[in-house]
Amino acid sequence: MALLAQLAGDGPALELAIGAGRLALPLAAHGIRVDGIELSPAMVAQLRSKPGGESIAVTLGDFADVAVAGEYRLIYVVWNTFSTS
Repeated sequence: MALLAQLAGDGPALELAIGAGRLALPLAAHGIRVDGIELSPAMVAQLRSKPGGESIAVTLGDFADVAVAGEYRLIYVVWNTFSTS
């Protein structure tokens, strides 16, 4: 988390496939504005149910196809997002 916070600097940050906010929520707790893109409404519901989850803007859609407005100092994706099973 410290590395992401350092890379984001004064932010903002965008997480691709934000899911339930495992990384986004702690990063936001560091004072960095975090937005996300997520394909699954169920995962966004999990994010929203957690403390601080309502403050993170999430765009629903496939991050390969959906556009978000603005510029970001950091855009990141968690390594296991690309794993196949």
